[in-house]
Amino acid sequence: MARRWRLQDVAIALIATNAVARIAMSSKSYFHDDDFAYMAGAETKSFFDFVLQNYTGHLMPGQFGLAWLVQRVAPVNWSVAVALLLVLQTWAAVLAWRLLCELVGASRSAVAGLVVFLFCPLSTVSWVWYASALQTVTFQLAAAGMLLHHVRYIRNRRRMDGLTAIAWFVAGLVFWEKGLVVIGVAALFSALWFPNGRGIRGVASMFRRDWHQWAAYGLISMVYVPIYLARTTQVSTESVDASVYPAAMWRALQHTISPYLLGGPFSETYVGSDAVQKVDLGIWYFAVLIAIVAVTVVRRHAAWRAWTFLFAYVVVIVMSITATRGIFLGALVGQATRYFADVPLVAAISVSLAIAPLRDPANIDSKSAASESGSAVGWPWMWLISAYICCSLVT
Repeated sequence: MARRWRLQDVAIALIATNAVARIAMSSKSYFHDDDFAYMAGAETKSFFDFVLQNYTGHLMPGQFGLAWLVQRVAPVNWSVAVALLLVLQTWAAVLAWRLLCELVGASRSAVAGLVVFLFCPLSTVSWVWYASALQTVTFQLAAAGMLLHHVRYIRNRRRMDGLTAIAWFVAGLVFWEKGLVVIGVAALFSALWFPNGRGIRGVASMFRRDWHQWAAYGLISMVYVPIYLARTTQVSTESVDASVYPAAMWRALQHTISPYLLGGPFSETYVGSDAVQKVDLGIWYFAVLIAIVAVTVVRRHAAWRAWTFLFAYVVVIVMSITATRGIFLGALVGQATRYFADVPLVAAISVSLAIAPLRDPANIDSKSAASESGSAVGWPWMWLISAYICCSLVT
């Protein structure tokens, strides 16, 4: 009989392997660019002036608070900085695994999503840059925590889950203003998978049913936005030409999203202030991704929701970074990999839900949910997992 691995053990092994890989990557890197500005600011400014500063249009008191702590504990110490990032990354991975299990159960599809979250090169290329990694890891941590408890609240209506989701949402805003995007992610996710009936009426009914939760998110956002605008100034007030947006979108799909989600592009990426990567065979990666989408939709018609979820998120990210950074890079902003480092969490959710249906919580303890096919991973899946990890590590 072919050997099989318990899913919990596989998840632990994947998280541990990812941690080792990130340690290995960190051993060949060091502080650069914004990192030194962070450390200098922590030394020369008062705590509140440092954490509440306007940093090129960003308001990131949570990130600066962590940078201040690292600088106080061990000044200019790369190992301590990496250790902090590793703790946050591991925490985010655990929350992501729990989220995937909440969605599709402890199954092989959840493992597939976890592999994408952990090893997709989009997240690993930013790891060797302390400032960028701090942004990515804290955002994914807060987003995973918020979505996990939001889903639980929708399902069980427990007040504690609703309050915990709100707390994670607030934490995300404290870390980075991009945390506002998570409301849209939660709204689209809820509309696609948790409507209270069919069609538009079902979606509207869902929002009415959970209006207290959505009102809380909205109220927090309305309080936060004026604070953000009062504390920051935008990088540029110049508008980007309308033709740049579709060009940036196409470049993102061809040179960034498709090759990196597939574990490529098997070439060295320059990491700097605005890392730009050109993928010569990008169109082929895009074709492969389209083929995967088509196969999953043909096999499971409901998979269209998963890919719509991912595509909508990518569109929002591309449009936002083009509006704010396109004046400097033009359409090339779609090839700046560091701006897409938070995509793997949404991609992980999409992959899991494209492969398997949303689990029925009423049957989670049933015999079918605990069957061998759902609680173990055999050789074919292990080979696929290993192949993706190897491709990502080579990249």
